[in-house]
Amino acid sequence: MTDELRLAGVLVGGYGRAEDLPLLHEVRETDFDTACGLSEIPGTGADPAELRRWAQETDEPQYIWTDPALDQGLTSLALVALIRRFDAIELDQSLLRRADDPNRLDTAEPSALADDFERLGEPVRARRARRLHTALQDRLQH
Repeated sequence: MTDELRLAGVLVGGYGRAEDLPLLHEVRETDFDTACGLSEIPGTGADPAELRRWAQETDEPQYIWTDPALDQGLTSLALVALIRRFDAIELDQSLLRRADDPNRLDTAEPSALADDFERLGEPVRARRARRLHTALQDRLQH
């Protein structure tokens, strides 16, 4: 299953329209991988609130929307997603904890965000992301 297909399912589910559930179930049954990737879609009798809740609770980080948005020329949407992710990291650096060692941080994401901000012509935000990356690197070395 592609990331784009999963994101499309989450986007459709985010609108919470019960009439979209049959479509989502049909897509889910496309093949084994898709069935696994969309396995948590609410049942056919779900109400709109349940469908929206599923979409909101699906673990799809905001920044995952940036490449598809940029591919479609939707730079403002990509920028919003990047800003939200960067703000979340600035407020809660535990979001960078490594899965293999929760006591350590993975500092690659602020650097990648800086690159994305530069690509979008946002040098001030890029510098902020680089400063955060440097500060985290310095903290890890001490």
